[in-house]
Amino acid sequence: MNDVGIRLRILELEGYLFFGSTIQILNKFKALVESNQSTPFPERVRYFICDFTHAKNIDHSSCLTFKDLKQIAKPSLIVLVFTGMNAKVLSKMRAHGVLPPEDKLDFDGAAVVVHSDLDHGAEYVFCALPCGCGRGYRTHPCSII
Repeated sequence: MNDVGIRLRILELEGYLFFGSTIQILNKFKALVESNQSTPFPERVRYFICDFTHAKNIDHSSCLTFKDLKQIAKPSLIVLVFTGMNAKVLSKMRAHGVLPPEDKLDFDGAAVVVHSDLDHGAEYVFCALPCGCGRGYRTHPCSII
């Protein structure tokens, strides 16, 4: 599990997310991407979990900040894993293009994966990394929600 830990960062969010709080997340993420560039590939962070379990709502500008996060993550080979989003947050993220519409699954090289809770998100990461169960997520019987 230690090998998984160096490849993963978890950020637990709470309260009402607004531009002032999410811009700090974006700046820290940019710093992470920059430090990844000087880190040997096997030790680079590959997964960034944002746990929304305690986030009550999100404003328009914060959605755009998460969209920026997504645009930085994909070419940096970092998968964003969003967990615990309530209906309000989920619908706003979809409305602003951070997440695909409800009727579309965007798994083809997606920079964002959504899971119902932190446990499922962490399981996804553990299964996806070769140092986890070694079987890879697409062939592992983990549940995706």
